[in-house]
Amino acid sequence: MVNKVAKMSLPKKPRLYAAQLKKDAEKAKRLLILSGYYVDCWFVTKLESVLRIETTVINPVIECSDRDTIDALINTLYTVRADTYNVLGSAQFWNGSWFGTQNIVAAHSGKPETRLVNGKPLPSKIFEWTVQDTAKNILASQEASKVEIIKRIYKRIPLHVGADLTKQQVALNKELTKQRQAAIDALKSFETIKTIPWLLTCFDTNLTARWQVPRFK
Repeated sequence: MVNKVAKMSLPKKPRLYAAQLKKDAEKAKRLLILSGYYVDCWFVTKLESVLRIETTVINPVIECSDRDTIDALINTLYTVRADTYNVLGSAQFWNGSWFGTQNIVAAHSGKPETRLVNGKPLPSKIFEWTVQDTAKNILASQEASKVEIIKRIYKRIPLHVGADLTKQQVALNKELTKQRQAAIDALKSFETIKTIPWLLTCFDTNLTARWQVPRFK
């Protein structure tokens, strides 16, 4: 018997027309151009980051050549901090912002040019830094006080707990949760705090004259 070997036929490649070949060639050309632009931009960006030289120029705000000048400067800054507490330590500054606080203090207690250090006016930049630093301390104290106030809010408005709550208790919890959130939201400003009388009692009565760390009753 003669063994017959069956020949396997390979799939024929689709014939591409001249128009399709030209279209594919133009597409490949555009891709090459775009990739070239990307590489160029990437290289230029990296080159700029390497060649960029950043310099910091430090200009002296004030020069202290003797002990008397230093002592006079410290005493003046003590006064600036005290004035800042007197102006920004009031209830009106509750939950405020330290940006531009130097203008508020200057309007109430005098501009930096009126504060003399050994006969020379206090530099405005030192005045600004001192006021803003003091304002940040005041705001930090306020944030610490808010934590204690929120604890009082949760203690005053307790929720029903347990696995087997009745429908009435679940509904009451929803209402009490709204009251809690309303009291917490009221801490955004002293005006909103005054709308909740029992929340106002958490503060010292002297708060309306000057803000201090709240003393809880």
